[in-house]
Amino acid sequence: MRIALIFAGFASLLVVGCAGHSFDCVIGEARSDCAPGTPGGEKRVQQEQEARTFSAIDDARCRSLAKDSLGYYECRRKMEETRKTF
Repeated sequence: MRIALIFAGFASLLVVGCAGHSFDCVIGEARSDCAPGTPGGEKRVQQEQEARTFSAIDDARCRSLAKDSLGYYECRRKMEETRKTF
């Protein structure tokens, strides 16, 4: 009887803690539907900031190296493929 009450109390805490949030978001999985206060939401925001930073770096690098728009396009494509491999 006592174990059943403890289990019920623990289960209710889990349900209340996860209310309104996907379980994936609560455990830190970065998804587009995660609320801002969840670990998954914070991880998603961090990933978006990193992507913008890398994009700006790649843009500056390719602008300095490319002589024309085709060269710029090829440089950006190579940078994107290189990032995917890492």
